[in-house]
Amino acid sequence: MIFMMVHLEHSKIEVFIEDLGKYMDPSGRYIIGLETAIGDKLVSTNGEHYHIGVDMSKLAYDAFRKTILIRKHSLRGQNKNGLPKQYGIVRNVRDDTRMLMYSVKDKNVFSNFPDEELRLLLEASFPKVDPIDHVKLMMEELQTHSFTRANDLGEKEVDITRVEMYIVSYYRDKKLMKSLSRATLKSLTTRFLMYYDTGTSNQVILRQVYYLINNF
Repeated sequence: MIFMMVHLEHSKIEVFIEDLGKYMDPSGRYIIGLETAIGDKLVSTNGEHYHIGVDMSKLAYDAFRKTILIRKHSLRGQNKNGLPKQYGIVRNVRDDTRMLMYSVKDKNVFSNFPDEELRLLLEASFPKVDPIDHVKLMMEELQTHSFTRANDLGEKEVDITRVEMYIVSYYRDKKLMKSLSRATLKSLTTRFLMYYDTGTSNQVILRQVYYLINNF
């Protein structure tokens, strides 16, 4: 089975399935999950795209790619001029079933799978979780605390160690520790100093930011 993602409007699904059928294996199966991405990455389709699993040979996929994806829909197969690619094959899939479960996670599915098999895939599919901007939430929480202290010159400065400890605590509590590297910790601390009201003077903040940048 070949898995691919295609950036295409949902309104084109029926024609897409008809075209797909011309390149599938005889008596082959297909499953297409329709999704809408949040953000500005898929501007050309307002976020709409397909996750596809289909019984198709690599030779047939190459013909489908050239005839349908490129010639008919004018889709890009690679990043170009700052724009993202609009179709692509998923390589090195280790578990077809898990990939199928991922493809149907939004529950908006077109398929010729037997009803019972499709039902089981939908029940076991990965639940979609609303994206959370943890950095924004954490920065807002940081703003509710005071991290200032007096330095040796009597100036009010930010206690960087306390800020970093708070960030580590937030990531631990949210079970995000795998994504918190030393560089990320320093970057988040620098961001807090530069863009949020810390209650200290600009001169002191600039000095502390300079220190952080030069001690990564």
